Amino acid sequence: GWCANSDDKEGTARTAFQVGCWGALNLCESDPLCVAFACQNPTGGVSILYTSTECRQDCENLDWVNNPKLIAQSLIGSNDSRIRERWSRGRCYAQSAYTELREASNAGNTSLEVTDPSAFRVGDGLRVYGEVKAIIEVSFLSRTLVVATPFSGSYQKEVKVMRVPLDRAKRIALGGNAAPCPPNASGVNVASGCSCHAGFS
Repeated sequence: GWCANSDDKEGTARTAFQVGCWGALNLCESDPLCVAFACQNPTGGVSILYTSTECRQDCENLDWVNNPKLIAQSLIGSNDSRIRERWSRGRCYAQSAYTELREASNAGNTSLEVTDPSAFRVGDGLRVYGEVKAIIEVSFLSRTLVVATPFSGSYQKEVKVMRVPLDRAKRIALGGNAAPCPPNASGVNVASGCSCHAGFS
């Protein structure tokens, strides 16, 4: 199935492409606003990217883009037998590399106090809403992420901070009821619930 929230709904910013899972992974990893994708099979069919970039459906709803934790499952929310057949082996892959602001952040800041910096490394990108910044320092002791240039916006405590690609290194992790991830760079299928590296990190 495709991605859905805990109320079995999908109505969030998204766009569809005629690509398989590998193509969807590449598209999502190169888009800092993409938080998840759903695909029908590894090499073909239709894939859905959950992003506001080049959005084509429900573009006003940015809930998932700002908080991928709302993606709770994969399902087939249609009674149409043709759609059910096409998506019967569909999978939902949702971003898991994110944390939350531990304290509010003001415009002009170059550091963020977060609840857990463990998903971030120097050289990664991070995104808060639409702002993408390069990480130049990670402090595990003070739980702080330092970025190269100041933020233009102010952000409240508990806002999501997501790891995004500056060099195609974003991790997409398995979400919902999906089965095993595609093979990684070594050709090994990683187990359900793990991160799918697909050779990019």
